[in-house]
Amino acid sequence: LTVAPVIVVDPGLAAESINLAVQDVIDAKNGNGLELFRQMDIEVRHNLNNPLVTTVNGIIEAGNMTFSPALGSSGGFNEVDRWNASVSNESLTTMSLGTTKIGSLNVQGPDGDYPLAGTITIPVIASIPNPPLIPNLETPSVERNITITVPSINGADIVDQGPFDVPLGEMTSIPLLLENTGNDLTSYRLSVLDDLPDGWVTSVNTTTATSDTIIDLDAQVANYPLPGNQHLRDFELKVTTDPLAEAYSIQDVNI
Repeated sequence: LTVAPVIVVDPGLAAESINLAVQDVIDAKNGNGLELFRQMDIEVRHNLNNPLVTTVNGIIEAGNMTFSPALGSSGGFNEVDRWNASVSNESLTTMSLGTTKIGSLNVQGPDGDYPLAGTITIPVIASIPNPPLIPNLETPSVERNITITVPSINGADIVDQGPFDVPLGEMTSIPLLLENTGNDLTSYRLSVLDDLPDGWVTSVNTTTATSDTIIDLDAQVANYPLPGNQHLRDFELKVTTDPLAEAYSIQDVNI
């Protein structure tokens, strides 16, 4: 058996799984986007006893990122476009066999909005595109993956909060829109808080069988870059006022 000669460029970067904290995601929404920096000790490795060459030219680069939405979620087909990954010392010219060079990986996440819940994978790939002319030489690429898991943030808001005019003592349906303001596919159960004055009757009505739930509402960021309305869902607030309520009075209804 003959052992083949091998020369590789090692990125000098350990594979790593990073779980972002909820606060990291909130900070991104507030304009302090995620920035990740990792040092790389790039090395030309080989198994040659008597090298016929003394240097090689290599390339190290951040490959195509991939995104997988959180379990049970959907969307995010263009989430990788909201992230950026780059490496320094991308072109490794005339590196001597067995030597190292310092480089770095820099990753930047979305800024000013939530990153979508799920996992983004960033490959760092080192290769020798034009290998030396050595018989039977193998120069395989070396890949290291950094994975970043973004946790779910749940949130909701009612788009139009009034005030709405309602007749005295008659049941009135008010059409409303619920907005998913989080970063993940979410279901909601709606109810009216029991803090109204005596004589007021309220309820919510959705299109579901139980009439009080909204199922699988997309996050707005799941549809990037299209604005769309998949993060909005209709429901109704039914209100019957106290028949003795004062004219022009304003009553908050908390959902």
